[in-house]
Amino acid sequence: MKKTLAFAFLFALVATAMAQTGSLETALSGFCQDLYSYVGDLAFIMILMSAIVFAVGQFFGAEARARANVWANSMFIGALIGLIMVILVPWFLGMLLGSGMTFNADTCTFS
Repeated sequence: MKKTLAFAFLFALVATAMAQTGSLETALSGFCQDLYSYVGDLAFIMILMSAIVFAVGQFFGAEARARANVWANSMFIGALIGLIMVILVPWFLGMLLGSGMTFNADTCTFS
């Protein structure tokens, strides 16, 4: 159910952007620029929150401490996976589109 809602939200976001800009290429470029501008901030916040959750969990009993460790690890790994995806996905797409294709993160275009 969560995956379906996530895909519906992503589709609604792209459809709204496309309706405002008029073309899919412009909408995806805008979405890409937004993604690049927010991912670093979100990753920093997730890593900071994971440290806070881990530290606060150390003041409670064994069961709460274990639960806090799980939450902290999940947030930290999620932040790392997000950063890795933002770094590797453009490279992978450039490789699929053809050899020598490079991705310009400033304009979100392949050349």
